[in-house]
Amino acid sequence: MHFDFERKQIGFSLIEIIIAVAVLGILAVLAVSGFSSFKASGELFRAADTIVGALNNARSQTLASRDDSQYGVFFDQNQNQIVFFAGNYYNASSPTNEITELPTQIEISSLSLTNATTAIAFARLSGDPSATGTVVLRIKGNTLQTKTIQINDSGTAEIK
Repeated sequence: MHFDFERKQIGFSLIEIIIAVAVLGILAVLAVSGFSSFKASGELFRAADTIVGALNNARSQTLASRDDSQYGVFFDQNQNQIVFFAGNYYNASSPTNEITELPTQIEISSLSLTNATTAIAFARLSGDPSATGTVVLRIKGNTLQTKTIQINDSGTAEIK
């Protein structure tokens, strides 16, 4: 009687391990790049909300006649920030200015306001803006992902 014993392999071969590590590496790269894009999109939405909030706050404070003053928002494309200010025009040296930095991944790519201005102040009693138009935000290095903020004649701002 002759028995033919086959030797069973237990474990993984080196090729199988290399293939598994390569597949896991590719999946990790895809997951990280997807997460980065998702994070940047979230930053874009938050920046747009921040600007709309600042504009609405300036209009509300003006209509409420807080400190008997007008309020507005200045858009600083060079410093990538917005400034909430008191008064009928922006004064860079005013100690009451409230500066809000935009996230580093986000930039003001276009500022298209009437009178070629970079600031909007709101009129007392009516809340009408000194300028209307659009502010376009985008993710740096990605011209396809943008958010447009529209400032209307009534002084309301909305994200398009």
